[in-house]
Amino acid sequence: MTIFQDETATKIAIFLQQNLNLANPVPNTFVVQSFRIFDAPNIPLSDYPLLIVKRMNDRASVSNKGRYSYACDFFVTLPNVDSIPAYVNWLEKQVTEFTSIMRMTIDVHVDLSTRSSDMKLNIFDFGNYVVYKCFRYTFQVIEGC
Repeated sequence: MTIFQDETATKIAIFLQQNLNLANPVPNTFVVQSFRIFDAPNIPLSDYPLLIVKRMNDRASVSNKGRYSYACDFFVTLPNVDSIPAYVNWLEKQVTEFTSIMRMTIDVHVDLSTRSSDMKLNIFDFGNYVVYKCFRYTFQVIEGC
C-alpha cells in the first residue's frame, strides 16, 4: 500500500465494477459507472451509478494477521424509485457471490462470516438531480492468509 492509495480498496472496487457490469441483465446500462475509495464532494452526475469502497477500521491480531473492515456503498439516480427494492435485491445476491470468490481471483481474503448488508435508502437532493444511497455491504478482509 502506498501512503496515498488503499490498494486493497482499489482492487475490490475494480473487481466489483467489472463483474457487476458483466452480470448486468439490462442491456446498454451500467450497474457501476465509476468508483471512489473515499467519500468525495461534488461528484458529477455522469459518474452515477457510483460505488464507494472504503476501509472503515483496522484490527491487529496476535498472529500478525491484520483484519480490515470495508464498506461498499452503492449510489444510484434511478428515475423510478419503485424499482430500487428489486435492484438492491439483485445487487445483494451478486455482491455476496463476488465476495466469495475474491480470494481466488484478486488475492483478497474476505472472512465470509463477517459479510453483512444494509438496504436502507438515503436520499440526497442536489437540486437538479436526486441521488439514492440504496445499499451498503460490509465485510472484513484478513491480511496475510
